[in-house]
Amino acid sequence: MIIKIDFCKFKIVTLIFFISVSICSGQPEKLENIEKSLKYSVNFENWSGKDSLCRNGINLSKTGITSLSNAIETRPKSIFFIAKDDNGKDFVQYSSKWTTGDNSFMEITLFFLNSGIEAQEFLFSRFVLGSTLPLEIREKGNDNPLLVGNISLFNGTLFVRNNIIVKIHCEGNLQNKLLNVSKEIDELLLSQKIGASRNILKPYIVKNSKGGTQIIEP
Repeated sequence: MIIKIDFCKFKIVTLIFFISVSICSGQPEKLENIEKSLKYSVNFENWSGKDSLCRNGINLSKTGITSLSNAIETRPKSIFFIAKDDNGKDFVQYSSKWTTGDNSFMEITLFFLNSGIEAQEFLFSRFVLGSTLPLEIREKGNDNPLLVGNISLFNGTLFVRNNIIVKIHCEGNLQNKLLNVSKEIDELLLSQKIGASRNILKPYIVKNSKGGTQIIEP
């Protein structure tokens, strides 16, 4: 049996294959370079608070936020829930939303990590390196001068205090109150006790009698 080979098609397929391999093999290196560049741009190595003690968490549904006194909180079924970091490690996350009659809203998310360094690495990985914002905006994300927390980015909408990340997103007229809200939350965090171990601070995750997990809330 005689096998005929269309060399023209063969060359095209081979060329596409080698281009694909080149792109795939260069992708990790490209991502690594972007990570290094972003860490340098936002001065990650000099972020303060990496070695700070852990701080007890807060429940904004209980404490309230004076700056949002004219807004109504829309509570999800669970405001505290278990999430996973980039290494698959469990941590507690808090989420709530405030709205006003003019359809303005503000979403506040708190991430309770196990240490200052974990919080800052998670913030960088998830919200700087992993952000969909244009690269030039991320490169200038570091607030200078510092607006709130140990480190703040994007005009105080994202900051870290000890082991706790605070992320705020809002639309409409509530944007005028954004920085006030950030500062108020930071003051609430500063009023909480600190400790060397997350085991003595709330929120934390425990095993229940049924073999599952539950969150001890602040």
